[in-house]
Amino acid sequence: SDLDLDPANPNVLYAALWKFERKPWTHVSGSRRGGVWRSADGGRTWRKLTKGLPELIGRIGVKVAPSNPKVVYVICESNEGTLYRSNDGGESFSLVTKQRDIVNRGFYYADMRVDPIDENRLYFLATDLFLSTDGGKTSKPTAAKIHSDHHALWIDPLHPSRLWLGNDGGFAVSQDRGANWAYVNNIPLAQF
Repeated sequence: SDLDLDPANPNVLYAALWKFERKPWTHVSGSRRGGVWRSADGGRTWRKLTKGLPELIGRIGVKVAPSNPKVVYVICESNEGTLYRSNDGGESFSLVTKQRDIVNRGFYYADMRVDPIDENRLYFLATDLFLSTDGGKTSKPTAAKIHSDHHALWIDPLHPSRLWLGNDGGFAVSQDRGANWAYVNNIPLAQF
């Protein structure tokens, strides 16, 4: 369901695996076989990361903080919690929050971005776009006047105040770290 790498050492990879089955009458999201794996050799071998993470886990997003690659976040669909943080490169994780709306429909979202210069500034992509400035302990909706169902966010690594947001209504841009958004309405598209 997700893949990220350590920007200081691209041989260190994190992969999130998720079992999902959808039928017309139901869906199954998660199993004990899913979880987060780490490779230190460019993907040749992998080790499952378990310390501090739920055993039964649905859809998972994994992100490495570009400004401090020892910080790794796992956002997930789980009854035990929704956001976990590692300060030791994935060796161990701690529960940060159980706030469900940052995951919302876990099988559909469970994605986030970490600001390139601030390891504690997080954006959660869900029905609403959520912003946290304290490492995920608290978060609040942002982009309220923009269409919902957010699936894509790009943060300019050279100018992190510039954000491009893709959602079911098209896309929007912010020049002030998400405080204000301009809906880009000059391209005939939807669900970008």
